[in-house]
Amino acid sequence: MVSLLLLSLVSHLDADPLWDEAVSFFSHSDDWTPFQMEMVSRQLAPDGSLKELWEMKFILPPGGEEDDWEMIEAIKDGHPATEKELKKRDSAMQNGPPGGYFEGVDTLVLDPNEAQRVRPVNTGKTVQIDGESCLVYSFTHTYESGAKTAGEVFITQEGFPLQLNYSFTNLPFYMKKMSNRFSFTRKEDTALVETMWMEGKVTFIFLHMNFLTRIAFRDYQVK
Repeated sequence: MVSLLLLSLVSHLDADPLWDEAVSFFSHSDDWTPFQMEMVSRQLAPDGSLKELWEMKFILPPGGEEDDWEMIEAIKDGHPATEKELKKRDSAMQNGPPGGYFEGVDTLVLDPNEAQRVRPVNTGKTVQIDGESCLVYSFTHTYESGAKTAGEVFITQEGFPLQLNYSFTNLPFYMKKMSNRFSFTRKEDTALVETMWMEGKVTFIFLHMNFLTRIAFRDYQVK
């Protein structure tokens, strides 16, 4: 009985209404599906110069599942990608570094199911984002796979999460850097990912790659 009371007390003390509201806004995001996706991916040389540029557009056909994306446009270095270039890109993606570390890391820190793995802290700082005054929450997040992240969530006075930034802090040997940034848009009372940015550096056998990728999601509809 005493242990239950202590657990209840700790849970109450840890509660933060604004953070909880941000989680609530995100909690129904799985009820929505984007039907358009645009991706811009830059591969950089060690000196920072542009080595390769991909611009791709996808649509989700009516009635399609989340993984049924159809590519409607692929531009490589300013020209329509050839079949050979597409196959080479697909091969490189499939033969990349082992993915065990990154299993499940597409689950965001605001997912209610991750609550026990997240340690948010209200820093007391405020910043302006898109004309909105936001409180800055720092956090650490440990995934089931063992991957760990640290970052910040920018939450409006209403409790809406406008932006999320984080970096992985215990990367495997073949990753030198991996950081993500998300911006959110509002549909009814739900926070939906509008744009995602990824930046990383991979060194694995003959694969040496610095990359910057932006993915934009459009035309959200209720499932």
